[in-house]
Amino acid sequence: MRRFSAVLAVAALALAACGSDSDSGGGSVELSGADQELADALSADIVADDDGLADAFDPDCLAAGTVSVLGGADRIASEYGVTVDNPSTDGVDLSADDAAKVAASYADCGDLKQAFAVGFTSDGDMTTEQAECVLEDISSDEIQDMLEETFQGNDEGPASDALFEKMFEKFATCAE
Repeated sequence: MRRFSAVLAVAALALAACGSDSDSGGGSVELSGADQELADALSADIVADDDGLADAFDPDCLAAGTVSVLGGADRIASEYGVTVDNPSTDGVDLSADDAAKVAASYADCGDLKQAFAVGFTSDGDMTTEQAECVLEDISSDEIQDMLEETFQGNDEGPASDALFEKMFEKFATCAE
């Protein structure tokens, strides 16, 4: 699951507040017991990783949404080996169904498209106007589709390739 952190590290968004409870699991999810302990550990791991994800989204929202949509601490430990004592998600690839759920929960915690825009400008190589230009024809759904592939360990799937091809086509035009 750390791969999706790396993808979103491209993005550092002025956080959009977490929404309300929803079937997708993000937002203001209420957890208790072992589920809350795992969410706390995941949130701390997101912050400690310092890859920009904590700047892009509320780590508590991301962690709670992830624990919720993946079925809780027991299932996450048995399916993916992620526990309170081992909250690292390095090298963890999600099933297609779980990847779709986690991507949707991330979208509940912030604006995916805006996250990419801010990420493009954070190193000073691109202005806000240039980033907005590059992303003007990109939808949040396209970004979410790319995240789903990435969360499955497929950094070069068709959705990723299509998204990055669209963005690269715009770079030259927008860089002027």
